[in-house]
Amino acid sequence: MRKLNRTIKQVKALFALVAISSLVLLASTLPAYVNVIISIFAFIVWCIWMNITSNQASKTYVNERGYVVLVKENELAHRYIAKQLLNRDLKPNEVVHHINGRRTDNSIINLCLMDSHKHELFHSWLSWKRTKTGRYPHPKHQRQILTNDYDGILLEQIFSEKSRVIEKPTELSNNHNEEIVTTDSPTDAYDSNLLFEELRKERLRIAREENNPAYMIFYDKTLHRMAQVMPDNDALMLKTIGPRKYQKYGPAFIAVIKKFKVNNVDHKKSVIG
Repeated sequence: MRKLNRTIKQVKALFALVAISSLVLLASTLPAYVNVIISIFAFIVWCIWMNITSNQASKTYVNERGYVVLVKENELAHRYIAKQLLNRDLKPNEVVHHINGRRTDNSIINLCLMDSHKHELFHSWLSWKRTKTGRYPHPKHQRQILTNDYDGILLEQIFSEKSRVIEKPTELSNNHNEEIVTTDSPTDAYDSNLLFEELRKERLRIAREENNPAYMIFYDKTLHRMAQVMPDNDALMLKTIGPRKYQKYGPAFIAVIKKFKVNNVDHKKSVIG
């Protein structure tokens, strides 16, 4: 931000120099009253331009910690973005983490909502990983660790989930069908969709109990994966979700899958019979 302000000042100085030089050249060839008109016009344009550039430069600034601050909202940009997506204020224990480590990069793909204590633990893991390997893990790998092991909520996923909610039901159904991979799946597409709906009901139940948005329990993408793999024991579920999520929600979703399997087998027998 400081570099930007310095560049703006340099451009302004150059503009002033060009303007003054032009006026001096014109003064030698034009009548006095024309020079006065030109000078007044140039002064008005100069004032307007300075006001516009000053306003643009003052919309944001980078504070002493390296975070972008929104002047009008008087708030850190990354926290403001998260609040807009969540449609609520952040809780005292919630922080917004910059995945690639650049605090000025507030693109949605680079932001992750997480608990402050787990945020500290994650940074400790990052430091350990850098000491061990000599570099930080790739952001893609970090996203997996954040969501699976540290209960992080990717803002890009929140945006994606909210976008699906406002889609038409037919479009939503089509999107779900596109995400489902039927190869190597223990159920056919019809059963997979049925199980997905049962898992979604369970997610909604838990979300209401915890007074949290559903996506903070599991993303739709995770439920689709469960519906495909049908992990009905601890080992399979731990391969589908991270250990932290498993401790909180694993047993409840395993129970749903087991119940679905029993009902599904009975349904198939009745159809065959």
